[in-house]
Parts: sequence; structure tokens; C-alpha cells
Amino acid sequence: MVAKTAKEKMAILVRKGGELGTWGQKKPGFYSLSILYDAAEKQRSAGYMALNGRKYPEAYVLLLRFTKFYDMVMASKPDKKTPEFRALQRQMFTVVDALQDVKARLYRGWGAADEAAAAAAAAAAAQ
Repeated sequence: MVAKTAKEKMAILVRKGGELGTWGQKKPGFYSLSILYDAAEKQRSAGYMALNGRKYPEAYVLLLRFTKFYDMVMASKPDKKTPEFRALQRQMFTVVDALQDVKARLYRGWGAADEAAAAAAAAAAAQ
């Protein structure tokens, strides 16, 4: 079997991160915002637990799923003045930072087989 490059491995993780099962098949507004906020929080919490356990591929997928739930919340046109939305907004910023860090760690762990991807990940982590 041919070894996968770092870029191919990352593409697999990104695809898994985008998989929300039946969650993603419903029209915006189908789920109440409180349900979406809870689902997003579960993904975020599980992602940080995986990150703390140094399970970087799992953490990357779970944190990506958090961003997908954020997108679902935004598509449902939430009241942006509510405490729940403001908390979600703050969490999104920290999750994006964590995703950049995890991506760089993954590329380093894979031996940076794809030099361009490793350079991009390092530049993102440095920002």
C-alpha cells in the first residue's frame, strides 16, 4: 500500500470533520438554537478533551465539527445579543486558534511529508 502524504491525511480529517450525519441534512431553523448550542458545546468539549489527551487527529475532527455547528447556528439567524450566542462567538475564536495549532502538530507528527502543507501550517501557527 502506498503511504499517504500529509496533505492526503489532512483531507481525510477535514472530510470527517464535515460529517454531521442527519444534523447537516436539515434545513436551517429545523433545530432550536438551544439544541444547536448544546450540540456545538459537546463537540467543543470532546475536542478539547482529545487535545488534552494528545489525540490530535480526533481533536481536529471534533473541533471542525464544532465549526460546522457554528455555521448551522449562523444559518438559523440567531439573536446576536443573547449571552448564548456571545459565548459561542468567543468559543469560535478560541477553536479556530486551536485548530491551527493542532494542524501544525499533525503535520509535524506526520513528518511533514508535504513540504508546502507543513510550511502553510507553520505560518498559520505563527500568527
